[in-house]
Amino acid sequence: MQYFARLVAFTCLSLFLQNTWASFPEFFGASPSTSAIGSQANTDFSDPANAYYAGALMAFSDKLALNVSYDYVDHDFYPINNIVVKNSTNFSGATQNGNALTEYGEFRHSSLHAVLPIRYPGAGNLVLNLFSPVGNFLETNTGHPTLPEYVFYHARYKRTEAFLQYAHPFTSNVALALGAYVGFQVRADVNTQASINGTTYGSSAAAKAKVAPSLAGLLSLAYKLENWAGYLAYKQEMKSNLDANVIGDAPLGGTSSLAFDIGIATLPYYDPASVRLGVQRKGDRLSIMGLVEYQMWGNYQTPVVQITQRASVLSSDNYEKVQTQNIFVPKLGVQWNLSDSLSLLTGVAHRPTPLKGDFSGAGNSVDTDSTILCGGLKWTAKLMGMPMDLGGSIQWHQLEDRTVVKSAGQENGSGGSKIGAPGYKIGGDVYMASAGLKIAF
Repeated sequence: MQYFARLVAFTCLSLFLQNTWASFPEFFGASPSTSAIGSQANTDFSDPANAYYAGALMAFSDKLALNVSYDYVDHDFYPINNIVVKNSTNFSGATQNGNALTEYGEFRHSSLHAVLPIRYPGAGNLVLNLFSPVGNFLETNTGHPTLPEYVFYHARYKRTEAFLQYAHPFTSNVALALGAYVGFQVRADVNTQASINGTTYGSSAAAKAKVAPSLAGLLSLAYKLENWAGYLAYKQEMKSNLDANVIGDAPLGGTSSLAFDIGIATLPYYDPASVRLGVQRKGDRLSIMGLVEYQMWGNYQTPVVQITQRASVLSSDNYEKVQTQNIFVPKLGVQWNLSDSLSLLTGVAHRPTPLKGDFSGAGNSVDTDSTILCGGLKWTAKLMGMPMDLGGSIQWHQLEDRTVVKSAGQENGSGGSKIGAPGYKIGGDVYMASAGLKIAF
């Protein structure tokens, strides 16, 4: 049976390379000009990076503009050592202790933003926001099925994603934007004949997969005065369900064989529906920006792969029962214009965890509240007569320390210790640095 499990796991992981994960700008901002002020829209209406937060703001610009950036992310979580890693729920032998993987490594990312005015008076603008890992289209990792996992950090934002919006000005003060956010749905089927040792012929298999796009709606309203602006934006929930069927048999000798027919499902990508309410005041020397984002996590599921039995291979145990909560994410940013060409940007944000509970029961998903400190510089100049902004930003995500103490008993109710027992400390830091260029034509 271990042979079949390895075969199934390899097949599934190969198929899941078509996977989709959640939003990089949700965590780190759309560009240096937005991440430095707490990951929110800035007061420059010609900056197309603002469209990620509220596309309607781009209706107030009549310029063709590009914004490109490069980002670097590093994770530094506390180690989780000397915990129970095997018990009777995942192993046939004696209980074993070991370590969980918390070294999630470095990540490099890029973004491209563009606003294209429609050359007709009052027609509005088209805006594109494109985010992608450097060197590949996406990275996937559903994480370990039983050992502790920071479920929102392992691979959640390592994917290519696109936002396309149309921004229309109703008046010089009021604007509306409509658009879509692109995701994917994956369906796969595998038929296999698995030959075990001693069989006179080799294994064979056939597979087919279908990747279909899925869309989530974007809607925003913006209102501006001479020095003030406000916006309200809604982003629809986006999730990608990956489903696969693995069907086959393994000859056991003579006319007998072992059939297996299993269903495999995971929800490795989930982006919650959200509502953003932002306000900003632009001054000659000092500009202040504030945003409150409400995220709705009611339909979230962990990315752990679930196996459903339809023949000989057993189903997943599914001991974990995740409880979620909707969260408010407040953000505050300030821009100081030190001179006509140099500006200092600072910001702060607080992100509560969407996961409820103390993680003492069955399951391996962990997360904790984070406070995000931000800063950056912007240098304004001209390139061949065109306005140009060079910028850089840094973010420090400081995760709140928490101690997890596992309750008595194994996950299946029998005596013993749960995986993760006796307990461990969670928390740590995530760092992000970004550099970028914006040009308005």
